[in-house]
Amino acid sequence: MKIALAGNPNSGKTTLFNAITGKIESVGNWPGVTVEKIEARLKPKYYKETKGTLVDLPGAYSITPFTGEEVVTRDFINNEKPDVIINIIDASSLERSLFFTTQLLEFNVPVIIALNKQDLVKKHGIVIDINEMSKVLNCPVVEIIEKDNIGLDEIVDKVRGLSDSKKKQKAKRIKNDDLEIEDQLRQEYVKELVKTVIKKRKDTSKITKSDKIDRVVAHPIFGIGIFYVVMLGVYSFSINGLGGFLSGYLNDTLFGEIIPTVSADFFDKLNVAPFLKSLIVDGALAGVGAVIGFLPLIIDRKSTRLNSS
Repeated sequence: MKIALAGNPNSGKTTLFNAITGKIESVGNWPGVTVEKIEARLKPKYYKETKGTLVDLPGAYSITPFTGEEVVTRDFINNEKPDVIINIIDASSLERSLFFTTQLLEFNVPVIIALNKQDLVKKHGIVIDINEMSKVLNCPVVEIIEKDNIGLDEIVDKVRGLSDSKKKQKAKRIKNDDLEIEDQLRQEYVKELVKTVIKKRKDTSKITKSDKIDRVVAHPIFGIGIFYVVMLGVYSFSINGLGGFLSGYLNDTLFGEIIPTVSADFFDKLNVAPFLKSLIVDGALAGVGAVIGFLPLIIDRKSTRLNSS
């Protein structure tokens, strides 16, 4: 069985490929182009029941070829006739992803949609109804979270089921002799589709605790005063607080008294020439002490900034 993995660039396609195959890929070049060709068998646990090879097609935004990658994707589906296409779509860029999906569905090759990054959009109060999407597009839709391996088993099960059934998917066809008009019609269809499948949005009129804090600290007048107080506290703590104490100890005590005294006694016992002893103690060690003594002020100030942010 030959399975094609298609999707927009940066949609998580390669991560899904590695997760399903275990990243035991065969790398080569597509004929006539320099675009890398990657394919591999499914993981052993999947391959036992679904003996297939997964081909990672180059990322593409459209089947209408404008780049070398899109030419490769179109020609592979047209000429190689894969048994199933796994189309990974980015939930955070749903409209752009579905534009490509509607084109894939017109090839009369079974398509499975892997909806990625749904967990991210849910944090913003957006819920995508995968059942409604599956109904409208007439193809299986599986929600996946690649980093947690959620949905991968279901994807492979759907692939096996579609391959065994040999059932063709009926897709809405959008065709026009003028390619520009066809793209406009497709875009309008996708916009309506997105409105249909997105069931819930965050109530932007609701004021959150973060909004209340922002109104105060980012206020055009009060915000300046708050910034001044915070920065004054940061620098006061750095200079007069812990940073000042450590700097004073390193400069005045450690490198001012302890190390010079111990070093001078050590060199006297070795009968080191006075000029050489002075060069090491008063020159090298004193210089190192001056630099190290300044570090607490820098480190303390930087850590205070990070904590305040």
